Order: sequence, then C-alpha cells, then structure tokens
Amino acid sequence: MDGVDAIEWSAKGNSIAVARKNTLSLLSSEFKERHIDYTFLKDFYIIEVAEGYPSNMKKMFILHFLNIFQSKQLGLDHLVAVMQMLILPMFAHAFQNDQSWEVVNPAVIKTIADKLLDPPEEVSAKYDESLRIELLQLTTLFLKYL
Repeated sequence: MDGVDAIEWSAKGNSIAVARKNTLSLLSSEFKERHIDYTFLKDFYIIEVAEGYPSNMKKMFILHFLNIFQSKQLGLDHLVAVMQMLILPMFAHAFQNDQSWEVVNPAVIKTIADKLLDPPEEVSAKYDESLRIELLQLTTLFLKYL
C-alpha cells in the first residue's frame, strides 16, 4: 500500500492499526476507522525539547544520536526524522542563543565531520537523498554559526 508506513493487528485480532506519516488509524474488525493525530509530538520535540531543554541535556541527546547513527541501530527514515525533529532544531537554537560551546565541543564537531558528513565511500553510498539533505542542513548550520 502506497503511503503506509506500518500495519499491525491487535493481539486479539479485533482491530488493525495503520500508520501513515503523522497519523495512526485504528480500524475495528468491521473496518470502521478512527484517526489519531500525533503532530503534537512533532511540536513537542521541535519546540519543547529543542528550545526548552538545558544545554547539558541537548549535548546528551546529540552524543546519543551520534552513537545510534554510527551503530546503524535505526533505519535511514528514522535517522532523518530524528535529525528533523530534534538534532537540527537543537543545534539551531543553541547556535542562535550563544550556547554553541555548551552543546558541542571540538571532539563532537570532529565526530560529526568524520562520521556523518565525510564518512568512507562505502558508508555514504548507503545514504538516501533525504538523509543527505538533512546532513547538508547540518553542514549549513555549522558553517553559518561556528
């Protein structure tokens, strides 16, 4: 099915969940549909976490993201979502509010440059277009503010 991210039956088999973008649709066994909109989570991540959390927590998120990125624990689509909703907004807010060096240090910048932005060819060949776009935006933030 086009545009469907995941489908799952309930344990008792009396309903089915269909995930598309920011919406979760629940269907009863009679296929009556109910929608649950999760855009509030996107707003929470972008506004509350990126702007409201203290610098030390942002740094912790960024370090954890770098570990996950390098370990390939998440698929590319999840990495893109994390970058869009957490990492890029955190960096942008920190840079725009003179918190740059509270969130990153030279070691973090080197890791980002070596492992994300300029990895070996066999690694970067697996990047899809959406991940490349997010990495380009990250590069632009670094060039603009650091």
